[in-house]
Amino acid sequence: MARVNSHKRFPQARTDGFPSAGFAVLPHRNIQEELKTLNYENFIKSRHSIRHFGSEAVDVELLREAIQIAQYTPSACNRQGWVIRIVESKDAIDTILENQNGNRGFGHEIDKLVMITCDVRAFQKNRELFQPYIDGGMYAQSVLNALYYKGIGAIPLSASLAGSQEKNKKKSRN
Repeated sequence: MARVNSHKRFPQARTDGFPSAGFAVLPHRNIQEELKTLNYENFIKSRHSIRHFGSEAVDVELLREAIQIAQYTPSACNRQGWVIRIVESKDAIDTILENQNGNRGFGHEIDKLVMITCDVRAFQKNRELFQPYIDGGMYAQSVLNALYYKGIGAIPLSASLAGSQEKNKKKSRN
């Protein structure tokens, strides 16, 4: 396991209480049974983003099970305005990731892509401008934790898109 002290490269980074903050290279291990015995605190502290994936295909049924667990995420007025899509086509995944800006070095290893969006029509524009981001963020965290619980490694990738990239993304959905 390698650790990097983020204070050396990023002195403005806050790492209070995390003496070895930065990143760690973790050995792969079968942890699904171990996860079921962890208390909540240990479960949350043991999850890490995975940036390099094995060659074994992700079981879509396991993805669906994780998504079913995540459906219990709280939301404003219990509206659950999120929309989730499982993308299986390698061509579609590649097209989407070309417009993502944060997957260089590992994007080609992604077997399935789970896309989370929010339907802004579920919210009142004048009073709930940021609620889709809040609800969507809580749901994304629940999905990540449910995937981890099911033994599926994942990494959250945001859609920080330029206008032209957003147009390309919308075209690729059709």
